[in-house]
Amino acid sequence: SLGTTAYAAHQVVMTSESLSFMPGFGFSIAAATLVGQGLGAKDPARSERHGRIAWGMGAVLMSAMGVVFFAVPQVFMNIFTSEADVVNQGLAPLRLIAIGQPLLATTMILSGALRGAGDTRAPFLVTTLGVWLVRLPLALWLVNNTALGLVGVWLTMIVDQLVRSLFFIARFQSGK
Repeated sequence: SLGTTAYAAHQVVMTSESLSFMPGFGFSIAAATLVGQGLGAKDPARSERHGRIAWGMGAVLMSAMGVVFFAVPQVFMNIFTSEADVVNQGLAPLRLIAIGQPLLATTMILSGALRGAGDTRAPFLVTTLGVWLVRLPLALWLVNNTALGLVGVWLTMIVDQLVRSLFFIARFQSGK
């Protein structure tokens, strides 16, 4: 309902963001593997330590990408399009995801650590509920009831990541 220009901007922002979450996937897999190995060796302290290290390293790398997204969003937008309207509509969302990079890193990497510990149900439920009960309703409400437009959609993603990351931090620290 936001139009083709907003849709194009959204796609470019998503493609740009993928540059940061690809390493996040790698750290998530590493966390799952290292946590699982530690638990297999009956060394839960090692599992927790390695999960934290993977989380920290991934968060630093993704946050560094966030700094770049925030500082020069037009560079990323211009890689994929020369349409001025598309570039202009994508600048604010790209800056928003820059701010959300630590949250995205937390969500991705700690959910991987939990899966490595055998806790697969909690990450599945939290991700499903986050998308269906936070992201979708809030995005629809913001798009239909405010003038935020595409910024509202991306703001919703940040809120969803915040809710999920807080859950994953609590769950990981609980030792379950």
